[in-house]
Amino acid sequence: MIEVEVKAWVEDPAALERVLSARFPFVGTFRKEDVYFRLPGASSEFRLRRAEGESVVTAKEKSIDSGVEVNVETEFTVSDAEAFERFARAIGAEPFVRKTKVGRAYGAEAVRIELSEVARLGTFIEIEKLIDEGRAAEASAARSELLDLLASLGVGLEKVERRYYIDMLMERDRRG
Repeated sequence: MIEVEVKAWVEDPAALERVLSARFPFVGTFRKEDVYFRLPGASSEFRLRRAEGESVVTAKEKSIDSGVEVNVETEFTVSDAEAFERFARAIGAEPFVRKTKVGRAYGAEAVRIELSEVARLGTFIEIEKLIDEGRAAEASAARSELLDLLASLGVGLEKVERRYYIDMLMERDRRG
């Protein structure tokens, strides 16, 4: 799948929550606990996510265009997250970032909207659309669609965060 996603800082979560509740069906609450692994000398990483009683491993071919992520994802579920972590370490992969997100999700046709509190960072809105890899040409239109939707929610484009969460977390950890 191709994931097209925009994320932006939220100054007034309660006000945005009211807008989302009025415009979109509520999907549910969530808690996502991620650990990112990297092999020594590798420039790419993979993630183990625990959420909703499921553990999913994800590797992404990442790109960012004007603050909108366009990622080709490879994912699979694992039945035992702890065993997978031991396996990852056994092949030399080391965890380098942990991330926890909690929030509320809303749906709009093929779009998922999350109002998230990211531990150690703050509150964000994330708008995501998944596109079949065979329809990659639709990514550009999806990018415009997500930015338009963000603006319609009253979130200015200056609030769009162009960095990945893991980069923000590593920067924060370096600063102490």
